[in-house]
Amino acid sequence: LTATPSRARLVDFSRPYYFDGTGFVGRQGTIQRLGDLVNRRVLVLENSSTIAVVRHALPQVELVGVDSYQAALAQLEAGQAVAFAADQSLLAGWVQDNPSYQLLPTRLQVTGLAVALPRGLQYVELRREVNAAIARWQLSGWLTERREYWGLP
Repeated sequence: LTATPSRARLVDFSRPYYFDGTGFVGRQGTIQRLGDLVNRRVLVLENSSTIAVVRHALPQVELVGVDSYQAALAQLEAGQAVAFAADQSLLAGWVQDNPSYQLLPTRLQVTGLAVALPRGLQYVELRREVNAAIARWQLSGWLTERREYWGLP
């Protein structure tokens, strides 16, 4: 779960186990860097947090909302946009399913993914155990192995 300040008002978060961010996919060879998106159409899921991130980082990009990943693929295939923006972790899987597309290596607004935990003193031990497990998995390389296994950036 993305650890955000608004969510942190409701739950406690473990230490991050993965860092994600907004990324872009496009047809192989069409986009190589963020500058290739200037004054071009980029698809985003309607009502997603990606919209604000891309608008802030690339105000000169024309954002077009879509209601699903399938709709994004259809519009990209039809040449109606040059790229699709979403969380890189999701786009990595999307590219695996659609090998004629590539993931741009640049990430916007990197955020940590963490375990949501209940708040309160009675859960201190649970938080400690979860954080200790994540630390062990990071030190042992297990989390890196899982990331590579799933093809995550």
